[in-house]
Amino acid sequence: MKPIHTLLPIGAAVVAALAFSGQASRWLVLILLLPVLVAWTPARWLAALTMATYAAVMTRGIPASVITYYADPAPLTAYGLWLALIVLYAGLGALLWHPDARQRQWRIPVLLLLWTLPPFGLIGWGNPLTATGWLLPGTGWVGLLVVIPLLMGCSRYPVMLILPGLLVVIPLSGPAFQAPLTAPAGWHTHSTRYPMATASRPESRQIEFTRHQALIRQLTDQPFQLYPEAVGGRWNPVAARWWQRQLQPGQTVLIGATTTEAGRQYNSVIEITPAATRAVYHQRMPLPVTMWKPGPDGYSPNWSQPDTVRIGQTRTAILLCNEILLAAPALQSLSRHPQQLVTLASVWWAPAYVHPVQSATAQSWARLFGLPLLEAFNG
Repeated sequence: MKPIHTLLPIGAAVVAALAFSGQASRWLVLILLLPVLVAWTPARWLAALTMATYAAVMTRGIPASVITYYADPAPLTAYGLWLALIVLYAGLGALLWHPDARQRQWRIPVLLLLWTLPPFGLIGWGNPLTATGWLLPGTGWVGLLVVIPLLMGCSRYPVMLILPGLLVVIPLSGPAFQAPLTAPAGWHTHSTRYPMATASRPESRQIEFTRHQALIRQLTDQPFQLYPEAVGGRWNPVAARWWQRQLQPGQTVLIGATTTEAGRQYNSVIEITPAATRAVYHQRMPLPVTMWKPGPDGYSPNWSQPDTVRIGQTRTAILLCNEILLAAPALQSLSRHPQQLVTLASVWWAPAYVHPVQSATAQSWARLFGLPLLEAFNG
């Protein structure tokens, strides 16, 4: 092992610090370097350490987030969860390492696959595939197929890093590289700033009622309105009637709320029209531990959730909060050829950099597949 190899974990930390700084969306593209750095490691422990430093920097906000979410000043649980996550990432790097450099090159697709699919895919934040849209915008599935051998080549021949570097640095003006990100006509998105209820921070009906009144006052004349995740509180018939009475004929509202069906609690998106309300989407992958957990306050995953939903006449892919950062739910929905991408998030409990990273990831998916993007955020 050469002394320069000891810099690989530092390189992974720098990649994570820049990509997840929340300062510039396009910097997310740097995470595509991570599989290359891991493939360059000449020892198993170094591969594990490279993945661990990447995960540690990427998820550095977890301790503070857990403490805020649970309103618990004791940091042991928060730091324990953070450490457990780092160990899982380190284990993935160690598992896939091989003493033969050629074998490490061919294990890059395996790394990306395991990073995408459950069980690891349930916490698979920072997956390099989520940044493909910043490198190869407008290329869709072809771009995903191209980026994997590109990373394999870069791991074998470092000089090939010049190619993705040029794609990032040089402004490309052709139509293939200009995926539209403008919201479709007729939509209005609302971003809000509300602390939401948790198991340790219950919310009274009066607080929910006051928030619904404030949200209703934000309605515009646009036919479609999008509100963030969870701001609808615990959805009930009374709230549904409040909203329906305020809508103009032909208007549709999408709002995040908690619903209960067959004794299970879901993180949902509600569609409201003057005539009816319905839950059009239940989150497929709630955030483990904080949301997806045993007990009456836990949220259930909906694995049978339809890949896309029809809003008006438009086939729509919806990603809720944690799902924005994961590859599996996005790829599942995008495989159904949606006409627009809608994301809802509520990260009032998280550090300031989290939402910009979510937005950068959503933009990457939209750019990759050339889709209009709608975002609503509560922070």
